[in-house]
Amino acid sequence: MDIPQKFQEFLEDTGLSMEMLRYGVRLFNVMNELNKHQELYEIKSINDLSNQTAEKVRKFAQCIGIHHSHGGYKKDKLIKMIESSHATLTQQPLPQETTLIIEESASVHETRIQRPLKIGEPISFENDQFYELEVIREMYSDYPVQFVEKKDKTVLKFKTMETFFCNIIIDLFLKHYRCFKYIDTQLYMFSNDEWIPVFPNTINQFVMHCYGCLVSLAEKINADLSDAFGALDADISNRNIILKHAARDLLPVIKRCT
Repeated sequence: MDIPQKFQEFLEDTGLSMEMLRYGVRLFNVMNELNKHQELYEIKSINDLSNQTAEKVRKFAQCIGIHHSHGGYKKDKLIKMIESSHATLTQQPLPQETTLIIEESASVHETRIQRPLKIGEPISFENDQFYELEVIREMYSDYPVQFVEKKDKTVLKFKTMETFFCNIIIDLFLKHYRCFKYIDTQLYMFSNDEWIPVFPNTINQFVMHCYGCLVSLAEKINADLSDAFGALDADISNRNIILKHAARDLLPVIKRCT
């Protein structure tokens, strides 16, 4: 059964200690019970119990975990029992425990950052490790570029180039590099065998790196693709738009894979 493992991963990902988890569960259970009795929200504090009816005090006692509140206790006795239970319920971990939790949380957070993505081990895009040509050819076959006749000229249909490039950038991230992760609004990049925090525009650098690699391989992949990159380099405006859209489309994929 994978439940114990899932539970441990939950503790690691949230940074919660067992003491803090138990504390939260106690509060959560009482909150759920109180939500069943909206009239009890008139009770602003424990000190207000003496002003409530005996029936409300009994209901409140049950919500707080005193399940034998209908056992003939007088109102004053129930209030004292509630005060005792409330003190136990709301007792947070001791300061030294809290300090330990903070230290453990920082350690757990760093461990979470340094773990590889679930889709596989990362490769730094800063190195010179190229991908197999057959892989690129297979991707290209799914999104081939097209040329059209326009004013007696054969011109690249830029939309097909954008479709190819945006999809291949995502495929290269998923199947080859796996070099970004996004945790708590911070982007991390795999570099020198560790995950380091980087600015969001680092994705643009990744896209430009892939663009350069694909340009150098295009002639070996398909003649039309080589011509398409040539046409794109001659039209800087459209090239920049495609690069921008590729980076935009990749970000949500990174977030989903983290």
